[in-house]
Amino acid sequence: MSNVPEGAQVSEDGNWWWDGSAWQAVEQAWNTVTETAGEAWDWATGDAGGGSSGGGGASASYGDGGYGDGGYGDGGLPPGGVPEHQVCDLGPCPSCAENDQMSSPCVYGKGHGAEHQCAYGDYWEQADASAEPLPLVVGTPVATAVLTYNSSSNMISATGNTTGWPRGSLRVVGDIYCDGRLVHQQENNCSNSTACTLPTWSTTPDPGTRWEHVVTGSGPRYSPVEDTATEDVP
Repeated sequence: MSNVPEGAQVSEDGNWWWDGSAWQAVEQAWNTVTETAGEAWDWATGDAGGGSSGGGGASASYGDGGYGDGGYGDGGLPPGGVPEHQVCDLGPCPSCAENDQMSSPCVYGKGHGAEHQCAYGDYWEQADASAEPLPLVVGTPVATAVLTYNSSSNMISATGNTTGWPRGSLRVVGDIYCDGRLVHQQENNCSNSTACTLPTWSTTPDPGTRWEHVVTGSGPRYSPVEDTATEDVP
């Protein structure tokens, strides 16, 4: 792999390497492909020592126009009938770039559409090469607030989370109110994550009070999300 720069990402089959914007053929693999294609072309045309009726060449002529001219049509493929596989050249994946400091290409074929996926399962949206790659999720980010009163222990507890984000830096905040007055605030910050959870907080409430827990989640690309839970203490 003499033409592969040190540290470059190489495909699983070892035949391609990523230059930051497109996949390039590994020199050794490309030489093998072209050599095989050349041998097939020589056999089809009789250039390998055969003729129009045998001896290593095709028994009929090789035509470019297809089978209708009495010869072998290539169907529009390169010489040797080896199709060229073109991979999507958009990206790189914004989640991998931000969180892992690496360039991850799209795993789909060229021209598949505007929604892309890398080999690590992250998604992004990008219409063309001039557009900025934007992280994408299947669904919608949500926040969930939980507030529970246990009459047996006379304790009220609160927790919550935010989920469904593109992988990145997340923040979740929980504001706890008693009769409209803020009594406690807690938060948690998570990196390289798609979800973030608050620790559980609890206290002994006064009788006849009304409690409220407001959870707000924020993360990459999408607007913050919020959820509220309430509990009345008898």
